[in-house]
Amino acid sequence: MASKIDRIFDGVDDAPGRPVRSGQLGHGASSRSFSVGEPLWLKRLSNKTPSEIKKIKASNDAYYKALSARDMRAMEKIWTRAADNMLIAPPANPRVYVGWSAIKQNWEAYWPTYAEYRVTMRVNKVNVSEPVAWVHGIETSHRRTKSGEVSSSHNYGTNIFVHRNDRWLMVFHQVVAIPEKHASKRVV
Repeated sequence: MASKIDRIFDGVDDAPGRPVRSGQLGHGASSRSFSVGEPLWLKRLSNKTPSEIKKIKASNDAYYKALSARDMRAMEKIWTRAADNMLIAPPANPRVYVGWSAIKQNWEAYWPTYAEYRVTMRVNKVNVSEPVAWVHGIETSHRRTKSGEVSSSHNYGTNIFVHRNDRWLMVFHQVVAIPEKHASKRVV
């Protein structure tokens, strides 16, 4: 039986006739052949893609672990902490936070409102165009306020990373709630 998340992405593809599956590279990037006239960075990328995809996914996972733990020190290791960083959240009523200090202030105000807070992502797509990578997937969020109110949601999540000093660091995170009526209408 397909889960609600599977139904949401049923039939979503990045190229006609080719469904996207978790961890799949878009537009044939993993098996690309190169001609003499292509840029050197693109040729280098083909040799590194499988290991780079693992590193990108590890950075993405680290973000969700830090978010769920509400661990600002871990977040500081994941983000570039620059003036051009951008966070668009929370999913139900998103606001734009530009710059590391605005992002940090948002979390410092938002996190304490919850006694429990957990967010995970099922990665549906990883794209790499070195030195940039972006990850798209479905987030599952579980929350319990200090007063005991429990809620959860499924959200579209997009994360953008840049490659610096052999690390993939986050520069952008956007999350948008998937309306329940949309999620329930997707049938396998």
